[in-house]
Amino acid sequence: MIAKLPFRPIGNITVDFPDAHLVNSVLYKLIKKYGEESVVGGGRRTEFKFVVDNKEGYKELNLLYSWIEGLLPNITFYFANGDMSRQYDPDLLGFKPEEFKISESWGIHYSKGEGVLFHNHFPYCLSFVYYLRTPEGSSPLNLDGEELFVKEGQVIFFFGNQFHCVEENNVDDRCVIAGNIHYNPK
Repeated sequence: MIAKLPFRPIGNITVDFPDAHLVNSVLYKLIKKYGEESVVGGGRRTEFKFVVDNKEGYKELNLLYSWIEGLLPNITFYFANGDMSRQYDPDLLGFKPEEFKISESWGIHYSKGEGVLFHNHFPYCLSFVYYLRTPEGSSPLNLDGEELFVKEGQVIFFFGNQFHCVEENNVDDRCVIAGNIHYNPK
């Protein structure tokens, strides 16, 4: 007999970034400026290596990344326990939540008619998407067949092996920063 779970396992977590107003316009301009590589589906992708090299947007990107990495102990606790109502307790974990770090990230800008085909980020354990611009009519994130309408200034975390896509966008200027998170215990 299979036991029933006392809760619904978490498939994703969305959090509001309190400093979105300080970073979004700067990071949006960088993605527009350096977005060259086309993703399968038409969006334009950029690596963020140029930020370190040129120092453009470094302060804003560092603020965003520091905030995301600061959330990771709670996010990983909730993913491990499958229940957002439980109080964070590192003693209940069989891993070190502070050892989760952002491995890589990139910006993607979508114009009208562009999207990205179904894919996942395996072998990374977690992935995230931070929303810089979501004009009215923007396509939602499709995560394992569920449409999620994430707003500007929000980040969504999900398991790296979850399939996701963005259908053809109906408007210009949908813009996000996506990334992968790895676990590397010392």
